[in-house]
Amino acid sequence: LRNNRAQAYRLKGDAAGARGDLDFAIEMEDKWLDANSGSKGSSQWEAHKHVLQQAHTQRAILNHEAGREEDEKADLAAAAAHGSNVARMMTSDKNPYAALCHTAVERMM
Repeated sequence: LRNNRAQAYRLKGDAAGARGDLDFAIEMEDKWLDANSGSKGSSQWEAHKHVLQQAHTQRAILNHEAGREEDEKADLAAAAAHGSNVARMMTSDKNPYAALCHTAVERMM
């Protein structure tokens, strides 16, 4: 719920409102995953992990827009660690070695 509302705030241009909801969503989902580590792999676990991925990715976008590069990188890394393919792609785009490798592979194909 907070993740969805944060998206609406962000689209309205209310970065502070979005950040507050995302911070709350990340805190709550982290706590839920820690408290329920025995249910890893269940559909409920995956749903909570997905919310966490989205919240970190959205907060990374806010950090990017605010020029907070280190915070952006940290949120993208957290989202990627929880399985976000979008965050993995965004992280590799910002990594000069990954970009170089990607370019080399494209040229070989």
